[in-house]
Amino acid sequence: MSLPQAPTENTMSHVIIPAAVEPSGPQFQRFPNELLLEIIKYSVALSPDSKLGNVVDKKYFYFLNSLGPFFKLRKVSKLFASLATRAFYEVNYFKFVSINAKPGQKALDTTIPMLLPPIHVRGYLRRIHLAICLADFFTTTNRGDEVPQAQRWCAQHRITTIQDLFAHCYGARHLRALSDHTLASGRLSEVNLHILTDFRFLDAANFKATMALFTEALFVVTAGKVQITVTNEWGLSEAWHTELVKTIGVKEQ
Repeated sequence: MSLPQAPTENTMSHVIIPAAVEPSGPQFQRFPNELLLEIIKYSVALSPDSKLGNVVDKKYFYFLNSLGPFFKLRKVSKLFASLATRAFYEVNYFKFVSINAKPGQKALDTTIPMLLPPIHVRGYLRRIHLAICLADFFTTTNRGDEVPQAQRWCAQHRITTIQDLFAHCYGARHLRALSDHTLASGRLSEVNLHILTDFRFLDAANFKATMALFTEALFVVTAGKVQITVTNEWGLSEAWHTELVKTIGVKEQ
């Protein structure tokens, strides 16, 4: 058995030592982004046992956005920030509200703009609850500090055109955004739509015209599962609500 020979000056001249050695082995391989995304989802998913609940509403979002895993992961790197944001919106259930009415209050009087996520992340939404108000009228008024109390007036006008519907009804605009996928993508797995009605012209002729107008608006909700609930200001369903639901198309996919 021959012993290994020590290198000589002649053999050493042929030994090439690289200036840098690239690390190798499983411990140095990067996780594919899709696998990393699934891992992050476990970190940012809300627990059903959470004291604050597992539905992200306006108040809860402010808390999650400044504390906890969602906040911390976004500070790691740009890649983690991007993946954490996508995971957060894909895995959780979000509630968006444009009404602030208490039982007995007319919905249109308390309608507020809906607080939605930035446009560039809305495509990540998968499960949403929307609470909107639909009305058949709008008001005009001359109220103002410069107008004497005795001279102030307020008038109600029935909505008779598509232009009036989208100009004066927040809920109709939100429903249109849901229909054309600008409120969320067409990849929604679950939509729970709660409509609070504030209709003032319910005589047969006007109601028929209003339903024709809503049908003309071509509202449609597309998701894997769609649930539509319609109530009045007392949280009760009325007989004519079924006619309103018929004006909204549903595509479950």
